[in-house]
Amino acid sequence: MRKAIIVGVLIFLDFPALALSLPPPPPDQLGLGTVPCFEWTHQRKKGGAEAKPYSEWVLGYLSGWMAARRPNQKTIHLNEIDDVLKSVDHACETNPGIPVVWELKEFLHRRFDEKSER
Repeated sequence: MRKAIIVGVLIFLDFPALALSLPPPPPDQLGLGTVPCFEWTHQRKKGGAEAKPYSEWVLGYLSGWMAARRPNQKTIHLNEIDDVLKSVDHACETNPGIPVVWELKEFLHRRFDEKSER
């Protein structure tokens, strides 16, 4: 019990330093996509009701992105959503300090070979 308290205090004390080293959220983004990837990973691993808003944010972002596309451009299909979420999961585990939206934009860039606007 004492070790858990000590570890918790150390994590709490170190968190401000971690927060200061994170990049600022993108100025043109709102919502859960602006959180650092470590928060995404933490919530997604917990699963359940706590994780749902994160995947719902991705769906909302993709919906807006697809609505802005020209009719002749490719889009994401509903059966591909798991691939998108897995890509974000993997990138967030690899790069815990980046905002979630950066990985989503990178995924779209890789998928559709378009310029990333990170």
